[in-house]
Amino acid sequence: MSKVIKRKKKTGKALLAIALTLALTAVILLGALAGAAFVIAKGPAKSESARLCATFAEKRFPLAGLFFSADELERSTFYMPPALTESDIEPSGAYNSAIYYVDDVSNAWDAVVITGISPDSLSLTETDSAYAGGKYSFGLGGDLDAFLIGDYLTYRGADGEIYCFCAMGDDGVLDIGAMTAYDAANSGYVWGLEADRVLVRDSAPAEDLGGGYASRAAIGQAADGSIILIFANDRGFYPSGITYSELASLMYEYGAVNAAAFRAEGGFYADGIGQLGEKSASSFAITVKGGAK
Repeated sequence: MSKVIKRKKKTGKALLAIALTLALTAVILLGALAGAAFVIAKGPAKSESARLCATFAEKRFPLAGLFFSADELERSTFYMPPALTESDIEPSGAYNSAIYYVDDVSNAWDAVVITGISPDSLSLTETDSAYAGGKYSFGLGGDLDAFLIGDYLTYRGADGEIYCFCAMGDDGVLDIGAMTAYDAANSGYVWGLEADRVLVRDSAPAEDLGGGYASRAAIGQAADGSIILIFANDRGFYPSGITYSELASLMYEYGAVNAAAFRAEGGFYADGIGQLGEKSASSFAITVKGGAK
């Protein structure tokens, strides 16, 4: 009996030693990661510091205050949208939809790109999931400051405040640019919502977009009037996610002449693919009811 007890004690000591070793390794790794983040945050490379600051702000990293001030975190996400201009897009009414899967070579993100969507099949829906009963749909963050669904307008800012607004008219044209909530509600739009950035404008990718690494959703319109949807998931630790500039390049590569980015939430659904990305429940979804023509 004593031999059995001694064997159990030895086993217990061995397991305890392994647990302590694993715990110490985890502490060392976390310390190394924190040290690397501190070097990036306070180092001489201002662009990398700004990127890390924006990433912490966008992902709501709870310890961001250890590396950046509240003012730095707030300014890192500031964006002034360009003035809205009229678009000369004339939807052709004949589209061929296609789904593409894109993997970033740095393994920081993967994306689904859907092209050839009919503008009149698109809608904005309030939902608690990315899936809203459509052919394709992706969830959007619920902390939007302004959105318009039919005649129902919600905005949280002051009267006259300028938003980066993305809106669809009953003519099937996607308008993206600076707009007040009042203008959005009185311009004949079917739906619209606040966007994070203008990615592509007048057939050219936007520059100096700032921001960090995150999961993102995007909508764009091609020269023939068809709609392009992109949902990009983040992978890894850091960098983890897609930048606005990378998303702008991706939209441009797939033919967008105008495009906007949003904060992705709730995952993505398309034709039996199921959910891509485990995100929190969304409050809105951009949904394609009928798919391509």
